[in-house]
Amino acid sequence: MKLALNEIKIKAKIALKKERVEESSKQLKHYLQEVSMSMGFNSWQHASELLSGKCKSPESADFGTFFHAPACDSLINHWFSSYSEAREIHLLRQESYLLPYKRHFVVAGSGYLTAIGLNQQVLDEFPSMNLDFVQSYGTAEWDKLSLTIIRSRS
Repeated sequence: MKLALNEIKIKAKIALKKERVEESSKQLKHYLQEVSMSMGFNSWQHASELLSGKCKSPESADFGTFFHAPACDSLINHWFSSYSEAREIHLLRQESYLLPYKRHFVVAGSGYLTAIGLNQQVLDEFPSMNLDFVQSYGTAEWDKLSLTIIRSRS
């Protein structure tokens, strides 16, 4: 559970090195904050907690907008305030995906995943996730998919 978290650290270090050429007074902690926020987290601490797999109850956690992109706004999806309601609809709908959004949940189609940087080929590598990004939280598969999302936002 460190691939996605390490990718944020790498992006922050690259930004720091670029800035050092221009003699900025910013430190690594500033870039960790900036990169984390650009990925949809509230702060570096928020990103670190979620991406490390330390969240004890993903059904009630705040995932920020990490699993969302502006392109998702034009898509029609089912939104829920509780995980149990979202899961019930997700299980009824074939080819649907259940993803967290802040403290809510969205059941969406493949267009939503394309908008956040995932394609079917990537998803086919992780059949054990059962297309549920909340239930699979903390697994190696979840970490690899999170890494793919972070890399797609470069």
